[in-house]
Amino acid sequence: MNNRKRVCDSTEPWGISLFIDLGEYNRTFRNET
Repeated sequence: MNNRKRVCDSTEPWGISLFIDLGEYNRTFRNET
């Protein structure tokens, strides 16, 4: 949860990209499990 807020607060392009990447990865990982 902290990570999510941290990324959300960060307006850096890499921050947004990371957030999206993490979301996609988490989704794929959950789907595979």
